[in-house]
Amino acid sequence: KTVRLRGQISQGICFPLSILPDGFDIQEGADCTEALGITKYEPPIPACLNGIAKGGIPSFIPKTDETRVQVLQETLDRYQGERCYVTEKLDGSSVTFYVHDKNFGVCTRNLELVEDSENTIWRIARELDIENKLRATGINMAIQGEVIGEGIQKNPLKLRGQTVRFFNVFDMDRRVYLSFDPLMEAMRKLNLETVPV
Repeated sequence: KTVRLRGQISQGICFPLSILPDGFDIQEGADCTEALGITKYEPPIPACLNGIAKGGIPSFIPKTDETRVQVLQETLDRYQGERCYVTEKLDGSSVTFYVHDKNFGVCTRNLELVEDSENTIWRIARELDIENKLRATGINMAIQGEVIGEGIQKNPLKLRGQTVRFFNVFDMDRRVYLSFDPLMEAMRKLNLETVPV
């Protein structure tokens, strides 16, 4: 795959076959990554999102797993002509904030986090007063969104600092996601921003 590194086009690097270990079966198209001890670079989780896990995401909250429109052609065909809404998938990190039976929680996609002033997600929760806003609704509720900004993914929006944009409100008492109008009304009442619609 062609990439640009430090402003230069790179299409890879060629090595002589002599670097392969003795006995390696040389064939065109052979995968020699293991024989050469090559591993894929996985960038570290941004330090601002590291946190102490309290446990898995609670079972009463559905995990975020939003479907890309590119794989929904059959659904789009079925509902052609119907009114719908589409949200933009922001390039960030999934987050859920909830109040359930008077307990407040902060979760990544898979884990609930212990409160930690160093953690960006908890810092955002405190800055936006999310706990008190959710408690004021008087219902068991989860709001799900994307934490975006500096140090998160590639920050394509070039934001300074970090923030969150929401795309789901889950009513835990009724076990339903709010539809568009109630979702937008809830976000307005909570004074929280949604992803672009």
